[in-house]
Amino acid sequence: MQIIKALNDLDYQKIEALAFEIIPEYYLDYISLEHSLFFLNKYQKAPIIKQQIIDGYSLYYLLKTNFRTIGYLGIDFHRKHTMTLSKVYLLKEHRGHGFGTKALHFVMQQAKKRNVKVIDLITNQKNKTAIRFYKKHGFEITEELTQEHEDGYATQDYKMIKSL
Repeated sequence: MQIIKALNDLDYQKIEALAFEIIPEYYLDYISLEHSLFFLNKYQKAPIIKQQIIDGYSLYYLLKTNFRTIGYLGIDFHRKHTMTLSKVYLLKEHRGHGFGTKALHFVMQQAKKRNVKVIDLITNQKNKTAIRFYKKHGFEITEELTQEHEDGYATQDYKMIKSL
């Protein structure tokens, strides 16, 4: 699998298209479609992704195999020595084949290059697959969160961390 840094409008548009395909399907069992669309329109439109990168807040990467883009990941830097793994999304047919593990190893390499001491993330409490995956890779649940969103939707999440 190749992990390629998103650098231009075409890359940001590809991420937007992937997000709109993956996220509603992935969360369908426990997050309403309306809230998924709210999230996508607020955070995953190409111009917004571009601005996050310009502002130095986020880095996005395309995940590719056999010349096909199969997903994307996003990492954020907003606290000293801490990296937030904000997004790791794969198309449905590419889940369970080790690509998520490769993406997570890449994230850990990026953290070490930047002298990051902690990687954190937020995941929905009902997302048992992701919770198992992150625990398997050394993340621990450190906090239960209720997040109220601007669209009136509330999510029950876990904050998870991995110390490096």
